[in-house]
Amino acid sequence: MFGLEVIDTLITLGLQLIVPLAALWFAYKGAKVLYAFMMTLFVEAKPNEWLVIMRNGKMVSAGIGAATMISPWDSVAIFPSRLVKVEFKT
Repeated sequence: MFGLEVIDTLITLGLQLIVPLAALWFAYKGAKVLYAFMMTLFVEAKPNEWLVIMRNGKMVSAGIGAATMISPWDSVAIFPSRLVKVEFKT
């Protein structure tokens, strides 16, 4: 009888350790997936590129070298900008 009580105690202690560790592991994996998804919503253009964000066919924002968070339904276009020299003579 003494042996069965020890085995029962060891199983109980093992389960008391496994359940919280499993919960932490699943929380860690879920946080990694959420972080990866959030990083797909961050859009950044280089200093020499235009960033145009469209939602439902309308322009939401645009800028050179812009960085922003977008919604999953936004369309993003990034294209190069060119330096244009403008001269004024009077």
